Amino acid sequence: MRDGLLSAVIDADELVSRGRWVNTAKLVADEFPDLVATRLAEVSSQGGDDHNRPNRRSVGARATLSSRIARRLAKPVRQQLIATLAEWEPIDHTPVFPRPRPSAGSRRG
Repeated sequence: MRDGLLSAVIDADELVSRGRWVNTAKLVADEFPDLVATRLAEVSSQGGDDHNRPNRRSVGARATLSSRIARRLAKPVRQQLIATLAEWEPIDHTPVFPRPRPSAGSRRG
């Protein structure tokens, strides 16, 4: 079941809204960060045909899971994850490397 959920969120680029699926996958990521990191790396290395190329929706889901697990991974795995995210940045840079938001009451200038 865990693998099926991760496949639906990480691998599939379907038009179905996956908000609940991503939220559930976050719970899986909390329990199995190394498994999620492995799955994300596998998707990165598959990229040859159009079916496996991520679209904006899948990049957002993958970036969300990456952010969720990053602190709990060993440094070499984190570095690989960063390299994977960099590959996806041209597709949609916003979820991959978001701009910092100013906090309430902060001043510019």
